[in-house]
Amino acid sequence: MKNKAINRLSQIVSHKDIGLWVVALSWFIINSGLYLLYGIQTGLESEKYINQATQLYETGGVSEFRYHFYFGIIGLLYFVKLLGLNIYSAIYIQLAVSLAAHLYLYNSLKLNPAISISSRTSALLLVIIAPSFEYWNWTLYSESIFFSAILFFAATCIKNKPTDKRSIAIQVLLLTFCILSRPSGVLLIIPWILYVLQTNFKHRSWKMISACLLAGGVAFIAISNVILGTIGGWHVMDPFTNGYVICDISEYSQAHQFSLTANSPIGQLIEFTLKYPAEFLSLTFKKLVAFFTQYRDYYSPLHNAYVIIYSLVTLGLFLKGLIFGKLKDPLTLMLYSAIALWTISIIFQCDDYHSRFYNAILPLVILVGINPVARSFKKNCAKLKGEV
Repeated sequence: MKNKAINRLSQIVSHKDIGLWVVALSWFIINSGLYLLYGIQTGLESEKYINQATQLYETGGVSEFRYHFYFGIIGLLYFVKLLGLNIYSAIYIQLAVSLAAHLYLYNSLKLNPAISISSRTSALLLVIIAPSFEYWNWTLYSESIFFSAILFFAATCIKNKPTDKRSIAIQVLLLTFCILSRPSGVLLIIPWILYVLQTNFKHRSWKMISACLLAGGVAFIAISNVILGTIGGWHVMDPFTNGYVICDISEYSQAHQFSLTANSPIGQLIEFTLKYPAEFLSLTFKKLVAFFTQYRDYYSPLHNAYVIIYSLVTLGLFLKGLIFGKLKDPLTLMLYSAIALWTISIIFQCDDYHSRFYNAILPLVILVGINPVARSFKKNCAKLKGEV
């Protein structure tokens, strides 16, 4: 027994797993630094989730329907309260889940022999050193749980193709948790459906293809309309009437009025785009710049320099993946479509103060970037073996 334990330990710390330790240590260093700089944040937006968890504990329900789409953090706070622990325990659980999600994604990439240690380690390090990706672990906002859920979901899709009931069930559960952690999780429905369709199309599993297409399409439209129609104190047209590039920061001296006849939130967005193309395109350009560069005029020059350099590196990787990537690969198609839908959602709404919306898809952007590296690595290995 003792020899087995020693052998297992030697395997874990072997060169083959050095990347795992680099990722874990880097995560620890960055998160420790964030704690020393900012401490634990339980105010501002955290307060509404704490209050909703308290209400759920006392009455068995939340105050508004929209809070069902923030169940990740509210459920965690409710669980902590149920156990009689203080709210700081939720922070520690978030941290543990975050670390597990990073390491699980690393291990899922490890299963692909075409992806080198340096590629998968670099991918996770880029996520960890992102300007604000890890910051939310020290708050009780919804982002930490949501970002971890996306990492787990992406890792599961990489690790297991949706060709059997078990794999599909696991991915559906994680997808559902993403949606119930933040409303924008609904944007993963269509990309995942495309992933399932393209994977199973090769196997000609027509029943599965039809069922996924129908169920996913209906779910996406229904959930989107519910989310867009139940946000308190906010209307789907607010970003356009008020000229929001960054949410709640108006580009206009006074609100603009637009004549629209559509009733549903999605219908109003489509009608606005067709009726007022000049206003739409002007705001779109500004939103895309803010979204992809993460530049903010209220940041310090040093902070803006960092986010711009970081954005150039990650976008450079993404463009490389976009140019050399192959849509025939189901996973690649899923990544592309998720990034595209997130971008479209920003175009039709507004960007966040601290790039929370971009950070949600940052791991997917980086995963697209390492795809060409993987193919090149695999091709070079094949040449060395005389296979090509």
